[in-house]
Parts: sequence; C-alpha cells; structure tokens
Amino acid sequence: MIVVDTNVVLAVVVRSDATQAALAARSRDPERIVPRLFVSEVLQSLLKYVVARSMDRDQALKAFKRATSLGKAGHAEAEPVDVLNTAIRLGLTAYDSEYVAMAELHGLRFVTLDGQVLKAAPGVAVTPTDFAAGH
Repeated sequence: MIVVDTNVVLAVVVRSDATQAALAARSRDPERIVPRLFVSEVLQSLLKYVVARSMDRDQALKAFKRATSLGKAGHAEAEPVDVLNTAIRLGLTAYDSEYVAMAELHGLRFVTLDGQVLKAAPGVAVTPTDFAAGH
C-alpha cells in the first residue's frame, strides 16, 4: 500500500511525460490511499484542462471517474494538528502535508512528482520511477 499524489494519478489518466513512470509505480503496488482532499485536487486539475481547451467537460468527467477509482480516499487520515506540524517542520503547504502526514502515520511511501515535497520529505516521498525500481 502507498500514499499517492494527485499528480501521479493524473499521469495515469491523462497522457503526459510522467505516464510511463506512473504506470510502473502502479504496477508495483496497486493499492493506493489518498486523503479526502484528493477529490477536489483532481477536479481542480481537470478544470485547468477544460479551461485550456485540452479536453471537454465530458472527457474531464470520464477522467475524474477513472482518477477517483485509482485512489481509496478517506483511509485513516492524519489529525489536523499533525498536518500543521508537518507543514511547519518541512516548509510545505498544508495540502502537501496532508499526504506526507498520512504516509508517516501509516509508515508508507508517498509517491509524488512534486520536487519540493521530494526534497523536503526524503524519508517518505519518492518518485514513481524510484518506487517502481524498488527504492
């Protein structure tokens, strides 16, 4: 089981330079958990595609359904105080800290493409490529 970032799930659903790495990480461990805010992050990301006219509303809804099926939301989440402490300790946003604190709480890896998170939380954060390679 892993905690997976929105950007990794979107790379599975919406073709990008990171798609192959995201698929490799998915095949190594298909059980993924995410905090509840994942749903809003997916919607916001897909909205950007619609506004940029890279996809239409129906394509965005299809991508949303696929993305939300790839991560189990609402799994025992970190307490808000732990998220705040993580954000302060690592210098991350509260959003990113939701994922990091969840990974720390469960002793899991956090698979992400976010360079700032990878640098701030090297004990839990890992790229999809590194995770797929067993690191």
